[in-house]
Amino acid sequence: MPSEPLVEIPCALCGEGATRPRYVKFDLPIAECDRCGLVRATPRCSPERIAARYSREYFLHEYLPSLGVIDGHVDEHFIDARYAPWIRLIAAHTPAGVSAPGRLLEIGSGAGLFLKAFTRQGWDTLGVEVNDDAAQFARERLHLDVRSTYAEDLDAPPSSFDVVAMMDVIEHVPNPSETVATARRFLKPGGLLLMQTPNLDAFSRTALGEPWAVLSPAEHLYYFTEKTMTALLEKAGFGSSTFVWSFAGFGPAETMNARYTHAPASWRTSAYATFSADIQPPGHFLRVYGTKNIIHADFNMRTVVVEAAPRFPSSIGRVLPAFSEAWGYLREAGKNVKDFANSEFHYFAGMKTLVSAFYDSILNDAPLPVSYRDMNRVSAMMDEIFRQVPQGGGQLS
Repeated sequence: MPSEPLVEIPCALCGEGATRPRYVKFDLPIAECDRCGLVRATPRCSPERIAARYSREYFLHEYLPSLGVIDGHVDEHFIDARYAPWIRLIAAHTPAGVSAPGRLLEIGSGAGLFLKAFTRQGWDTLGVEVNDDAAQFARERLHLDVRSTYAEDLDAPPSSFDVVAMMDVIEHVPNPSETVATARRFLKPGGLLLMQTPNLDAFSRTALGEPWAVLSPAEHLYYFTEKTMTALLEKAGFGSSTFVWSFAGFGPAETMNARYTHAPASWRTSAYATFSADIQPPGHFLRVYGTKNIIHADFNMRTVVVEAAPRFPSSIGRVLPAFSEAWGYLREAGKNVKDFANSEFHYFAGMKTLVSAFYDSILNDAPLPVSYRDMNRVSAMMDEIFRQVPQGGGQLS
Protein backbone atom coordinates (compact mmCIF):
# COMPACT_ATOMS: atom_id res chain seq x y z
CA MET A 1 0.00 0.00 0.00
CA PRO A 2 1.54 3.37 -1.02
CA SER A 3 2.35 5.43 2.09
CA GLU A 4 2.33 8.79 0.31
CA PRO A 5 0.22 10.58 -2.31
CA LEU A 6 0.66 9.31 -5.85
CA VAL A 7 1.61 11.59 -8.74
CA GLU A 8 -0.48 11.90 -11.91
CA ILE A 9 1.73 11.72 -15.02
CA PRO A 10 0.65 12.85 -18.52
CA CYS A 11 1.53 10.65 -21.49
CA ALA A 12 5.22 10.95 -22.40
CA LEU A 13 4.37 10.33 -26.06
CA CYS A 14 1.42 12.63 -26.80
CA GLY A 15 0.89 14.64 -23.61
CA GLU A 16 -2.66 13.35 -23.05
CA GLY A 17 -3.82 13.03 -19.45
CA ALA A 18 -6.94 10.88 -19.93
CA THR A 19 -6.47 7.13 -19.51
CA ARG A 20 -8.37 3.87 -19.23
CA PRO A 21 -7.31 1.33 -16.59
CA ARG A 22 -5.40 -1.82 -17.53
CA TYR A 23 -4.07 -3.32 -14.28
CA VAL A 24 -3.67 -2.66 -10.58
CA LYS A 25 -0.54 -4.25 -9.17
CA PHE A 26 0.76 -3.88 -5.61
CA ASP A 27 -1.97 -1.25 -5.12
CA LEU A 28 -0.50 0.83 -7.96
CA PRO A 29 -2.44 1.46 -11.20
CA ILE A 30 -1.26 0.83 -14.75
CA ALA A 31 -3.25 2.71 -17.40
CA GLU A 32 -3.40 3.14 -21.18
CA CYS A 33 -3.39 6.55 -22.87
CA ASP A 34 -6.76 7.35 -24.43
CA ARG A 35 -5.12 9.07 -27.41
CA CYS A 36 -2.01 7.11 -28.45
CA GLY A 37 -2.27 3.83 -26.52
CA LEU A 38 1.02 4.09 -24.59
CA VAL A 39 0.69 2.18 -21.33
CA ARG A 40 2.23 3.75 -18.24
CA ALA A 41 2.18 3.65 -14.45
CA THR A 42 -0.06 6.55 -13.42
CA PRO A 43 -0.67 7.85 -10.87
CA ARG A 44 2.70 6.68 -9.64
CA CYS A 45 5.06 6.93 -6.68
CA SER A 46 7.17 10.04 -6.27
CA PRO A 47 10.62 10.11 -7.93
CA GLU A 48 12.21 9.89 -4.48
CA ARG A 49 10.24 6.76 -3.62
CA ILE A 50 11.13 5.13 -6.94
CA ALA A 51 14.83 5.99 -6.52
CA ALA A 52 14.84 4.45 -3.03
CA ARG A 53 14.11 1.06 -4.62
CA TYR A 54 17.62 1.04 -6.11
CA SER A 55 19.53 1.13 -2.84
CA ARG A 56 23.03 -0.13 -2.10
CA GLU A 57 21.43 -3.19 -0.54
CA TYR A 58 19.54 -3.87 -3.78
CA PHE A 59 22.69 -3.42 -5.87
CA LEU A 60 24.85 -5.78 -3.81
CA HIS A 61 22.37 -8.50 -2.92
CA GLU A 62 19.88 -8.53 -5.78
CA TYR A 63 21.24 -6.82 -8.90
CA LEU A 64 24.81 -8.22 -8.96
CA PRO A 65 23.83 -11.85 -8.14
CA SER A 66 21.24 -11.73 -10.93
CA LEU A 67 24.14 -11.11 -13.34
CA GLY A 68 26.25 -13.94 -11.92
CA VAL A 69 28.51 -11.60 -9.95
CA ILE A 70 29.11 -13.15 -6.51
CA ASP A 71 31.23 -11.36 -3.88
CA GLY A 72 32.27 -8.85 -6.51
CA HIS A 73 33.96 -11.43 -8.75
CA VAL A 74 33.43 -10.91 -12.48
CA ASP A 75 34.28 -13.66 -14.95
CA GLU A 76 35.24 -11.79 -18.12
CA HIS A 77 34.99 -14.91 -20.28
CA PHE A 78 31.43 -15.36 -19.03
CA ILE A 79 30.77 -11.72 -19.98
CA ASP A 80 32.15 -12.34 -23.47
CA ALA A 81 29.82 -15.31 -23.98
CA ARG A 82 26.79 -13.57 -22.46
CA TYR A 83 26.99 -10.46 -24.64
CA ALA A 84 28.44 -11.93 -27.84
CA PRO A 85 24.95 -12.12 -29.45
CA TRP A 86 24.50 -8.37 -29.01
CA ILE A 87 27.86 -7.68 -30.60
CA ARG A 88 26.86 -9.85 -33.56
CA LEU A 89 23.45 -8.17 -33.70
CA ILE A 90 25.01 -4.72 -33.93
CA ALA A 91 27.45 -5.91 -36.60
CA ALA A 92 24.54 -7.31 -38.63
CA HIS A 93 22.53 -4.06 -38.48
CA THR A 94 25.28 -1.45 -38.63
CA PRO A 95 24.62 0.88 -41.60
CA ALA A 96 27.32 1.58 -44.16
CA GLY A 97 29.64 4.34 -43.04
CA VAL A 98 29.30 3.58 -39.34
CA SER A 99 32.37 2.17 -37.65
CA ALA A 100 32.17 -1.23 -35.93
CA PRO A 101 33.98 -1.40 -33.62
CA GLY A 102 33.64 2.32 -33.04
CA ARG A 103 32.41 4.58 -30.25
CA LEU A 104 29.57 3.28 -28.09
CA LEU A 105 27.55 5.09 -25.42
CA GLU A 106 25.41 3.07 -23.03
CA ILE A 107 22.65 4.96 -21.23
CA GLY A 108 21.89 3.22 -17.94
CA SER A 109 25.04 1.12 -17.97
CA GLY A 110 24.51 -0.43 -14.52
CA ALA A 111 27.55 -2.32 -13.26
CA GLY A 112 29.14 -2.11 -16.72
CA LEU A 113 29.10 -5.74 -17.85
CA PHE A 114 27.60 -4.92 -21.26
CA LEU A 115 30.16 -2.12 -21.75
CA LYS A 116 33.01 -4.40 -20.67
CA ALA A 117 32.12 -6.98 -23.31
CA PHE A 118 32.26 -4.32 -26.04
CA THR A 119 35.48 -2.85 -24.65
CA ARG A 120 37.10 -6.29 -24.87
CA GLN A 121 36.11 -6.39 -28.55
CA GLY A 122 37.87 -3.11 -29.34
CA TRP A 123 35.04 -0.61 -28.90
CA ASP A 124 35.70 2.83 -27.41
CA THR A 125 33.00 2.93 -24.73
CA LEU A 126 31.39 5.42 -22.37
CA GLY A 127 28.56 4.83 -19.92
CA VAL A 128 26.17 6.97 -17.89
CA GLU A 129 24.54 5.58 -14.75
CA VAL A 130 22.56 7.41 -12.05
CA ASN A 131 23.08 4.69 -9.44
CA ASP A 132 26.31 5.70 -7.71
CA ASP A 133 27.09 2.19 -6.45
CA ALA A 134 26.77 0.70 -9.94
CA ALA A 135 28.85 3.46 -11.55
CA GLN A 136 31.55 3.08 -8.91
CA PHE A 137 31.64 -0.70 -9.43
CA ALA A 138 32.07 -0.22 -13.20
CA ARG A 139 34.90 2.25 -12.69
CA GLU A 140 36.80 0.47 -9.92
CA ARG A 141 36.23 -3.22 -10.73
CA LEU A 142 35.95 -3.12 -14.52
CA HIS A 143 38.08 0.00 -15.20
CA LEU A 144 35.44 1.59 -17.40
CA ASP A 145 34.61 5.21 -18.11
CA VAL A 146 31.18 5.47 -16.51
CA ARG A 147 29.83 8.87 -15.43
CA SER A 148 27.45 9.26 -12.48
CA THR A 149 24.94 11.45 -14.27
CA TYR A 150 21.79 11.48 -16.37
CA ALA A 151 22.22 11.14 -20.12
CA GLU A 152 20.57 14.53 -20.61
CA ASP A 153 23.34 16.14 -18.50
CA LEU A 154 26.28 14.30 -20.09
CA ASP A 155 29.11 16.61 -21.13
CA ALA A 156 29.86 15.16 -24.56
CA PRO A 157 29.74 16.70 -28.04
CA PRO A 158 26.74 15.97 -30.27
CA SER A 159 27.06 13.42 -33.06
CA SER A 160 30.03 11.71 -31.40
CA PHE A 161 28.94 8.06 -31.10
CA ASP A 162 28.43 5.32 -33.66
CA VAL A 163 26.10 3.34 -31.39
CA VAL A 164 23.94 4.27 -28.40
CA ALA A 165 22.60 1.38 -26.33
CA MET A 166 19.81 1.21 -23.73
CA MET A 167 19.41 -2.29 -22.36
CA ASP A 168 16.24 -2.73 -20.28
CA VAL A 169 16.35 0.96 -19.43
CA ILE A 170 13.65 2.80 -21.40
CA GLU A 171 10.85 1.28 -19.29
CA HIS A 172 12.44 2.75 -16.13
CA VAL A 173 13.08 6.38 -17.15
CA PRO A 174 10.64 9.13 -16.11
CA ASN A 175 10.45 10.67 -19.60
CA PRO A 176 11.29 8.21 -22.42
CA SER A 177 10.70 10.83 -25.15
CA GLU A 178 13.40 13.04 -23.67
CA THR A 179 15.81 10.14 -23.19
CA VAL A 180 15.42 8.87 -26.79
CA ALA A 181 15.84 12.42 -28.12
CA THR A 182 19.07 12.67 -26.10
CA ALA A 183 20.30 9.41 -27.61
CA ARG A 184 19.67 10.75 -31.10
CA ARG A 185 21.56 13.97 -30.28
CA PHE A 186 24.68 11.96 -29.39
CA LEU A 187 24.52 9.68 -32.45
CA LYS A 188 26.51 10.33 -35.60
CA PRO A 189 24.48 10.67 -38.82
CA GLY A 190 23.40 7.14 -39.74
CA GLY A 191 24.29 5.87 -36.26
CA LEU A 192 22.55 2.96 -34.58
CA LEU A 193 20.31 3.02 -31.48
CA LEU A 194 20.04 -0.37 -29.77
CA MET A 195 17.22 -0.77 -27.26
CA GLN A 196 15.97 -3.78 -25.35
CA THR A 197 12.67 -3.61 -23.46
CA PRO A 198 9.80 -5.96 -22.57
CA ASN A 199 7.03 -6.25 -25.14
CA LEU A 200 3.55 -5.63 -23.76
CA ASP A 201 2.13 -7.69 -26.63
CA ALA A 202 4.24 -10.69 -25.64
CA PHE A 203 2.43 -14.00 -25.45
CA SER A 204 3.85 -14.49 -21.95
CA ARG A 205 1.86 -11.48 -20.74
CA THR A 206 -1.34 -13.00 -22.11
CA ALA A 207 -0.50 -16.43 -20.69
CA LEU A 208 0.60 -15.31 -17.23
CA GLY A 209 -1.85 -12.43 -16.85
CA GLU A 210 -1.54 -9.82 -14.13
CA PRO A 211 1.16 -11.80 -12.19
CA TRP A 212 3.55 -11.32 -15.20
CA ALA A 213 6.59 -9.90 -13.43
CA VAL A 214 7.14 -7.19 -16.05
CA LEU A 215 3.99 -5.53 -14.67
CA SER A 216 5.72 -3.85 -11.74
CA PRO A 217 4.61 -0.19 -11.57
CA ALA A 218 6.96 0.80 -8.75
CA GLU A 219 9.92 0.27 -11.10
CA HIS A 220 8.61 -0.22 -14.66
CA LEU A 221 7.02 3.12 -15.52
CA TYR A 222 6.25 2.46 -19.23
CA TYR A 223 5.13 -0.59 -21.23
CA PHE A 224 5.76 -0.54 -24.97
CA THR A 225 4.34 -2.35 -27.97
CA GLU A 226 5.77 -2.22 -31.48
CA LYS A 227 3.26 0.52 -32.32
CA THR A 228 4.06 2.80 -29.38
CA MET A 229 7.81 2.20 -29.65
CA THR A 230 7.72 3.13 -33.34
CA ALA A 231 5.84 6.32 -32.45
CA LEU A 232 8.42 7.14 -29.76
CA LEU A 233 11.32 6.71 -32.19
CA GLU A 234 9.61 8.73 -34.92
CA LYS A 235 8.92 11.54 -32.46
CA ALA A 236 12.66 11.70 -31.69
CA GLY A 237 13.50 11.89 -35.39
CA PHE A 238 14.65 8.34 -36.16
CA GLY A 239 13.97 7.48 -39.77
CA SER A 240 13.58 3.70 -39.56
CA SER A 241 13.43 0.95 -36.97
CA THR A 242 13.83 -2.82 -36.94
CA PHE A 243 12.22 -5.04 -34.31
CA VAL A 244 14.02 -8.28 -33.56
CA TRP A 245 11.47 -10.66 -32.09
CA SER A 246 13.39 -13.94 -32.28
CA PHE A 247 16.77 -12.77 -31.02
CA ALA A 248 19.58 -15.31 -31.40
CA GLY A 249 20.79 -14.56 -27.87
CA PHE A 250 17.64 -16.05 -26.36
CA GLY A 251 15.97 -19.36 -27.05
CA PRO A 252 12.23 -20.01 -26.59
CA ALA A 253 12.70 -21.16 -22.99
CA GLU A 254 14.26 -17.79 -22.08
CA THR A 255 12.08 -15.62 -24.31
CA MET A 256 8.89 -17.25 -23.02
CA ASN A 257 10.27 -17.45 -19.46
CA ALA A 258 7.44 -19.01 -17.47
CA ARG A 259 9.30 -18.36 -14.23
CA TYR A 260 9.06 -14.60 -14.70
CA THR A 261 5.91 -14.25 -12.62
CA HIS A 262 4.82 -13.00 -9.20
CA ALA A 263 2.58 -16.08 -8.83
CA PRO A 264 4.89 -19.09 -9.43
CA ALA A 265 2.45 -21.61 -7.90
CA SER A 266 -0.60 -20.59 -9.95
CA TRP A 267 -2.29 -22.93 -12.43
CA ARG A 268 -1.59 -20.45 -15.26
CA THR A 269 2.13 -20.56 -14.53
CA SER A 270 2.14 -24.36 -14.39
CA ALA A 271 0.24 -24.64 -17.68
CA TYR A 272 2.44 -22.07 -19.41
CA ALA A 273 5.63 -23.70 -18.11
CA THR A 274 4.56 -27.03 -19.58
CA PHE A 275 3.55 -25.44 -22.87
CA SER A 276 6.71 -23.34 -23.28
CA ALA A 277 8.95 -26.28 -22.39
CA ASP A 278 7.31 -28.52 -24.98
CA ILE A 279 7.34 -26.18 -27.99
CA GLN A 280 11.08 -25.67 -28.27
CA PRO A 281 12.08 -26.26 -31.89
CA PRO A 282 13.70 -29.67 -32.32
CA GLY A 283 16.64 -28.01 -34.07
CA HIS A 284 17.66 -26.53 -30.71
CA PHE A 285 17.69 -29.88 -28.92
CA LEU A 286 19.90 -32.88 -29.58
CA ARG A 287 19.54 -36.34 -28.06
CA VAL A 288 22.33 -38.84 -28.76
CA TYR A 289 21.64 -42.51 -28.01
CA GLY A 290 24.69 -44.61 -27.17
CA THR A 291 24.99 -48.28 -26.32
CA LYS A 292 24.89 -47.50 -22.57
CA ASN A 293 24.13 -43.80 -22.04
CA ILE A 294 22.06 -40.99 -23.56
CA ILE A 295 23.28 -37.42 -23.95
CA HIS A 296 20.73 -34.58 -23.92
CA ALA A 297 22.11 -31.29 -25.32
CA ASP A 298 19.86 -28.22 -25.06
CA PHE A 299 21.33 -25.37 -27.12
CA ASN A 300 18.80 -22.84 -25.83
CA MET A 301 19.51 -23.49 -22.16
CA ARG A 302 23.18 -24.26 -22.89
CA THR A 303 23.11 -27.49 -20.90
CA VAL A 304 24.41 -31.02 -21.51
CA VAL A 305 22.98 -33.87 -19.43
CA VAL A 306 24.25 -37.45 -19.48
CA GLU A 307 21.59 -40.05 -18.65
CA ALA A 308 23.56 -43.07 -17.49
CA ALA A 309 22.27 -46.59 -18.26
CA PRO A 310 18.64 -45.63 -18.90
CA ARG A 311 16.07 -48.38 -18.56
CA PHE A 312 13.31 -48.80 -21.10
CA PRO A 313 10.35 -50.99 -20.14
CA SER A 314 10.06 -52.87 -23.43
CA SER A 315 11.49 -53.36 -26.88
CA ILE A 316 8.98 -50.80 -28.13
CA GLY A 317 10.43 -48.38 -25.64
CA ARG A 318 13.88 -48.85 -27.12
CA VAL A 319 12.59 -47.89 -30.56
CA LEU A 320 9.96 -45.34 -29.59
CA PRO A 321 10.89 -43.65 -26.29
CA ALA A 322 8.16 -41.07 -26.78
CA PHE A 323 5.52 -43.82 -27.00
CA SER A 324 6.86 -45.38 -23.82
CA GLU A 325 6.76 -42.05 -21.96
CA ALA A 326 3.22 -41.33 -23.17
CA TRP A 327 2.06 -44.76 -21.97
CA GLY A 328 3.69 -44.11 -18.60
CA TYR A 329 1.87 -40.79 -18.23
CA LEU A 330 -1.40 -42.47 -19.19
CA ARG A 331 -0.96 -45.19 -16.55
CA GLU A 332 -0.46 -42.53 -13.87
CA ALA A 333 -2.93 -39.99 -15.23
CA GLY A 334 -4.48 -39.19 -11.84
CA LYS A 335 -1.12 -38.59 -10.17
CA ASN A 336 0.07 -36.43 -13.07
CA VAL A 337 -3.08 -34.28 -12.95
CA LYS A 338 -2.54 -33.79 -9.21
CA ASP A 339 1.15 -32.90 -9.72
CA PHE A 340 0.19 -30.49 -12.48
CA ALA A 341 -2.38 -28.77 -10.25
CA ASN A 342 0.25 -28.43 -7.52
CA SER A 343 2.82 -26.94 -9.93
CA GLU A 344 4.99 -30.05 -9.50
CA PHE A 345 4.75 -31.37 -13.05
CA HIS A 346 8.50 -31.40 -13.68
CA TYR A 347 9.64 -31.38 -10.09
CA PHE A 348 9.89 -35.04 -9.14
CA ALA A 349 11.73 -36.30 -12.22
CA GLY A 350 14.25 -33.45 -12.04
CA MET A 351 14.89 -33.81 -8.31
CA LYS A 352 15.22 -37.60 -8.55
CA THR A 353 17.89 -37.26 -11.23
CA LEU A 354 19.73 -34.50 -9.36
CA VAL A 355 19.71 -36.23 -5.95
CA SER A 356 20.77 -39.55 -7.50
CA ALA A 357 23.69 -37.83 -9.21
CA PHE A 358 24.79 -36.20 -5.95
CA TYR A 359 24.69 -39.55 -4.11
CA ASP A 360 26.65 -41.13 -6.95
CA SER A 361 29.33 -38.44 -6.62
CA ILE A 362 29.63 -39.13 -2.87
CA LEU A 363 29.55 -42.93 -2.93
CA ASN A 364 31.34 -43.65 -6.22
CA ASP A 365 33.53 -40.56 -6.75
CA ALA A 366 31.52 -39.67 -9.84
CA PRO A 367 31.66 -36.07 -11.14
CA LEU A 368 29.38 -33.59 -9.45
CA PRO A 369 26.21 -32.81 -11.43
CA VAL A 370 26.61 -29.12 -10.49
CA SER A 371 29.94 -27.30 -10.16
CA TYR A 372 31.03 -25.88 -6.81
CA ARG A 373 30.99 -22.43 -8.35
CA ASP A 374 27.34 -22.75 -9.38
CA MET A 375 26.48 -24.14 -5.95
CA ASN A 376 28.04 -21.09 -4.32
CA ARG A 377 26.09 -18.78 -6.63
CA VAL A 378 22.79 -20.49 -5.83
CA SER A 379 23.65 -20.55 -2.12
CA ALA A 380 24.26 -16.80 -2.14
CA MET A 381 20.91 -16.22 -3.87
CA MET A 382 19.09 -18.52 -1.41
CA ASP A 383 20.74 -16.79 1.55
CA GLU A 384 19.39 -13.50 0.25
CA ILE A 385 15.90 -14.98 -0.25
CA PHE A 386 15.79 -16.33 3.29
CA ARG A 387 17.22 -13.07 4.63
CA GLN A 388 14.14 -11.31 3.25
CA VAL A 389 11.67 -13.74 4.86
CA PRO A 390 10.11 -12.00 7.90
CA GLN A 391 10.88 -13.50 11.30
CA GLY A 392 8.34 -16.15 12.15
CA GLY A 393 7.56 -16.97 8.51
CA GLY A 394 5.34 -15.22 6.04
CA GLN A 395 5.77 -14.18 2.43
CA LEU A 396 8.76 -12.57 0.80
CA SER A 397 8.70 -8.82 0.53
